[in-house]
Amino acid sequence: MVALGAAIFMLTSEFGFKDILGTSHVELDPSRVAAQVASGIGFLGAGIIIFQHEKIRGLTTAASIWAVAAIGLAVAGGLYVISITGTGLILGVLAGLKRAEIRWFKDRRSGLLKLRIDRNTTSIMEIQSRIEEQGMKVEQIIIMPSNSDIGDRLSLVLSRGDTKSRALLLDRLRLIKGVREINSDTPDARNL
Repeated sequence: MVALGAAIFMLTSEFGFKDILGTSHVELDPSRVAAQVASGIGFLGAGIIIFQHEKIRGLTTAASIWAVAAIGLAVAGGLYVISITGTGLILGVLAGLKRAEIRWFKDRRSGLLKLRIDRNTTSIMEIQSRIEEQGMKVEQIIIMPSNSDIGDRLSLVLSRGDTKSRALLLDRLRLIKGVREINSDTPDARNL
């Protein structure tokens, strides 16, 4: 849709005002519309970018929309080789960098840790301090209170940690009085 819209803008700019060109003192500059499309799509992309929990989200989507608009302008301008090459490069960057990110930064998070705790016996502060002792950081905590005797459920998203520190963390959490169940989806997961 973005590429199609940008192409329509460009075609309208190039060919939509041909009947006016013969009039004296009238000049037509199709590049002005292209510049406005670029800034307008940039504004649209800025609305997609979200800053949430100290992380920026949507930056790749915004850049992709902007690049697709450029491809639409190039197609409408008759620059087919640039359009095809640009499309291939954009797809290569999006697909290739995602694989590289997964490969190089796969240990950025230790994963999700689910606990069932007795809130009368232990506290979230105690659990968080044990996690930080292992050199990890709690990025997100989701608490699901329970009125029954089975205890509250905690879902914790942990930051980076090596396999040994994750295993030690599970052992240390198991020793806390009031921790009734531990479930980890990390590669070295142990359901206790």
